[in-house]
Amino acid sequence: LRAREAGKVGAIGYSGDGDGLAWAARVAEFDVLECSINLFDQRALDLVGAKRVLAKRSLGNAPWRDDRRPDRADRAIYWDRMHAMFDAPPTLETAVRFAAWCGVACALVGTSSEAHLAAVVAASAKGPLPEAGAIRERFARVGADWAGVT
Repeated sequence: LRAREAGKVGAIGYSGDGDGLAWAARVAEFDVLECSINLFDQRALDLVGAKRVLAKRSLGNAPWRDDRRPDRADRAIYWDRMHAMFDAPPTLETAVRFAAWCGVACALVGTSSEAHLAAVVAASAKGPLPEAGAIRERFARVGADWAGVT
């Protein structure tokens, strides 16, 4: 707080999910929240209020790339959620446009591929996803109790 008051930092933030995020969302001193937000991780959207939000895991580990359920736990969670929510796997464009245009300040995407990054930028440039409301409703029906993946 002293650093912000002295002009040494522009914002104070919290990164996390679950109970910690719920607490941080209520703390006036936090300007920015970084939390899991994607097609399969939406609970945070109802918690963050007017805070600036950085959406981590904005592609939800891209479970549509896997032909079978992954062994790694964090990837398997998103695989299971994808199959619970969608009859057919969503596309990269659907995931990007949902995450980038759901009211966050920034949707973080990790990649080492220039081609992948170019595809993400091109998808985001198309603007808000018309079916975002329907996806939010589907999440509310199927995944309302799913915790953010850490």
